Amino acid sequence: MTDPLEGCRKKVERAGEHLQAFDKAVQAWGDLHPYGIDQQLDPDTSEHVVRVRKLRHAPLIDWAVVLSDAIHSLRSTLDHLVCVMVRQPPAGDCVGTGFPIISNAADWDRRRKGRLAPASGLAKLRGTDSWTQSTIKGLQPFNDRQEAGGGNALRILNALANIDKHRALHLAEFFLYSPELRFSPSHAGEVTWVHPGGPLEDGAEVLRYRLAWGFDQSKVKTETKLGADIVFDQGSPADGMKIAGLLGWLRDYVEWIIDLFGYRYFGGEPPSGFERTTLRVARSASS
Repeated sequence: MTDPLEGCRKKVERAGEHLQAFDKAVQAWGDLHPYGIDQQLDPDTSEHVVRVRKLRHAPLIDWAVVLSDAIHSLRSTLDHLVCVMVRQPPAGDCVGTGFPIISNAADWDRRRKGRLAPASGLAKLRGTDSWTQSTIKGLQPFNDRQEAGGGNALRILNALANIDKHRALHLAEFFLYSPELRFSPSHAGEVTWVHPGGPLEDGAEVLRYRLAWGFDQSKVKTETKLGADIVFDQGSPADGMKIAGLLGWLRDYVEWIIDLFGYRYFGGEPPSGFERTTLRVARSASS
């Protein structure tokens, strides 16, 4: 028997392939050691200043295209899912339908001249049953505002997809997390300042240290670990988020939504969290 949701699952699978391609490309770029470290003595403070140097620029546009395909696959999967449900008996027309993602509760059933506005959430779900409408309402960003919640996942996915319609996604080539410095011998110095984290430009200062009394640079070895990653650039709805982890989260959540409606319409095993979701749906439907 053909799985009615096979098309949805294939699209999520395709998004996963794009993410794997991105991960491999970033790893290959990192293997080229694209960054170096410079150290200089600040004569005014007697501190050693550690700076980062870009030796090789990342192919950000190429990576953005790959990520664009992944984001498009995930967002369109949700629209495809609604169409599958609309076509269940009595089969309806999918034209104008889709999976709404709405941050303002008033837009869910907004009306114009007595009729549902075409862009309202309920209008997008024309032809689906009340359970489907209530469930999708319960998943909306305006019903789940937790940072790690599904509503926020949908908000970010929708925002990234909308940005991608008009321009390439902006990526930050180097985003610093928790720089560290190790001394050998371990008591040979102390770190006096550490970059708080964030995007770095070529030549940016990442930390400062001062050697202990009686040590000079010729007798001390230092090892700097930067803990950097590729992230979405400033101004993005996912500003500063690690791309691989974020899109993996979005992919898993879209896959969970498919399983949720697959269980409701076609049977099988309920996905984890089904009971919690239906409870939230019941509460939101009554509001």
